[in-house]
Amino acid sequence: MAAPGPGPEWERTVESLGPPSNQHPVWVTLTILQLLTNPLERTADLLHATTPESWPAWGDFTGCEDLQDAFGVGSNPRHPFGPDWTPALDIASVMLIPLRTVDYSNGPVWVEGLIEGALAVTLIHRPDLLGGWRVHQIGPESLTPEAVDHARAPVNRQYPETP
Repeated sequence: MAAPGPGPEWERTVESLGPPSNQHPVWVTLTILQLLTNPLERTADLLHATTPESWPAWGDFTGCEDLQDAFGVGSNPRHPFGPDWTPALDIASVMLIPLRTVDYSNGPVWVEGLIEGALAVTLIHRPDLLGGWRVHQIGPESLTPEAVDHARAPVNRQYPETP
């Protein structure tokens, strides 16, 4: 569910996330969207909120200034499955749902199981970098554990046992 903006439902969603911190993928997503509105003045903060391995792809962080105004943020992060179908709990995706570019008057438009125009923020939990989540990529789909293995902390490459 995307946080729709100020109102009782939005307030309940934000309250359920707990206090702002780098310990929740949605808070980190909200933070980076805010930072991206003025990237040239917030470069140090943006570097702190992203994985070092992704810095070359980000460049100077320009080109993303309008994301906050164009997208709502999903409130339910998802974890991808590893090669043995166990969840990679150190990787999360938070969906960015388009607000104005798609006409939702008849409901969202689904394309191959995704909302048309949605983006995925892929985050990696990096306890070695001040103990929290860091954004690795914003793109049309979330990344698999294999695609981001180079950016994962060695302690996190172990998949948890499932009962």
